[in-house]
Amino acid sequence: MASRAERMAALKAAGVTVGPAKAKRAETSTQQAQPKVADQDPNMWSSKKSDRNRSTTSLKFDMLGTDASILNGSISAERFLEAMIPPSDRELLACLEPREQLESGIRAVVEAALRFCMGLKGYDILVASSQKQAAELEEARRAIDEALESRNSAQKEVKKLKQNIGQVAETAKMVAELELELAVVQAKLDAEVSRHNALKESSFEAGKLAVSAYVEKDLPRLLEEHVLDNQEKIAKAWLKTPDGRKHLDMEGLINFECGRFVMQSELYEILSARNVRPEFLGLPPPMDDPDPPQSPA
Repeated sequence: MASRAERMAALKAAGVTVGPAKAKRAETSTQQAQPKVADQDPNMWSSKKSDRNRSTTSLKFDMLGTDASILNGSISAERFLEAMIPPSDRELLACLEPREQLESGIRAVVEAALRFCMGLKGYDILVASSQKQAAELEEARRAIDEALESRNSAQKEVKKLKQNIGQVAETAKMVAELELELAVVQAKLDAEVSRHNALKESSFEAGKLAVSAYVEKDLPRLLEEHVLDNQEKIAKAWLKTPDGRKHLDMEGLINFECGRFVMQSELYEILSARNVRPEFLGLPPPMDDPDPPQSPA
């Protein structure tokens, strides 16, 4: 079993920073992955650890197709570590610190490997493509969130409309019940009005018949009895009216003329018996009767 110091040395040789130095991890990995051209050993890929280096290099180039996914964090740290570390060194996984530090270190190693394999320009293109893809993914996520929010709002509106439809249905049901009750009450009212009108009409006809009978039979008799019983009072009251006074004046004048006529008639009869003509005495001619007798109709 390898000691802790040996495992730490193996991880450092693999380009993985282990420990609290998080701020210098990427820089250290980059510097280790990009040696100067002048300092490079032309035989660095030679016989020393040839089997291990060939295996590791082959695995690195096999992972280049998914480097962008590694940078975005979509490939798990365990999977990448299993691909990068030979089976003989898998026991080194037991000494790694928490997942966050592990993933940060692995991303630093991937960044250094990409810079070494692709060059700065290719790496920058890959990073720009990854950033563009991340921006597109973020925009798509926002669009999805907006669509979900719109769908939730639409669902709320649909629920609200369903509640309103239910309330409208209940209101329509209540209106139908009230209309039915109103129709029943209206029918009762119409029947009562018809009965009342029929009763009123029959009462009116009966009243007309009673009044006609009273006017034709009882009223003249009652009036005559009343006049006979109250003749003096009625005459005095009537004579105080303008028509009564006018009638009284006419009756007085007629009575006066009647008196003159009677007196003249008697005087002229006496003169006629003595053969004296009234004209010789300067008397007026005989008067006409001011109140002649009425001829029967």
